[in-house]
Amino acid sequence: TALTEDISAYESNLIMMKEEYATEQADFTALSAWLTENTEAYAQNKEKLKSLISQNNEVLSEVSALTDKTEALGEKFIAAKSRQKILNEMRTAFEGYTFSVKNLLRDAKEDKALSDKIQGVVAQVISMDRKFETAIETALGGAMQNIITADEDDAKKLIEYLKLKKYGRVTFLPMNAIKPRFIDPSYSRALSANGCYGVADSLVRYDAKFDRVIKGLLGGTVIVENMDVAVSLARSAKYAFKIVTLEGDVINTQGSITGGSKKNDIANIFSHERELAELNEKIAKAEVILAS
Repeated sequence: TALTEDISAYESNLIMMKEEYATEQADFTALSAWLTENTEAYAQNKEKLKSLISQNNEVLSEVSALTDKTEALGEKFIAAKSRQKILNEMRTAFEGYTFSVKNLLRDAKEDKALSDKIQGVVAQVISMDRKFETAIETALGGAMQNIITADEDDAKKLIEYLKLKKYGRVTFLPMNAIKPRFIDPSYSRALSANGCYGVADSLVRYDAKFDRVIKGLLGGTVIVENMDVAVSLARSAKYAFKIVTLEGDVINTQGSITGGSKKNDIANIFSHERELAELNEKIAKAEVILAS
């Protein structure tokens, strides 16, 4: 009958709808599982992305800081090279030396016969720690610019050249003739007092071949911290040797005392030599850093 057919058709449609529902339910379950899985992956990837962004920002910050440091180093490098050039030019031109010494040394650069007779200038054959520069400069005085020769014959020939050129006068120190000076060992206890740095020749560095000359110039002078130490030492040693303080005050063996303020000397040979050596070292290190 028609009713039976309708019921049969309804049942058939119901079965189809249940099958479709089951299929859709399965798809929904699969989709839910996929969404759950991908939501977790998204969250993980989001955290990874945040971490990578943070790391990238740190790297960018480090790169920026390194760039700033490199630029600063580059600026210092340029300034150091400029100062190095000036000091080298001053050294080459013998700036700070007297007219007679400067001209003799300049001529010796072009004349081998002259240069062979010159072993060096006192100021250029010694070096010292920065703290002793003023004291050693004071202890040497004009002897800083004395020219060292091998013997008296070389000194005699150089004097003849000075007269010929009308350059003026220079003091020469023949290495074979200069007598070294020493402080009597009986004063060793006095020299061990606080604030006493020792005999001046022991505070400078030089080639061993100049030993007699340097001891002749500085072997009878003691370097101390200040005038209080100097006066105390002079009294205890009965003015047996010259005493110079770090600031350049002097107590001489005859009892006279020289001191006061020291004007800044633009031609300070010792400080220029030290500064040039320090610049050469810094520039060499900077070149390695900038090249890497």
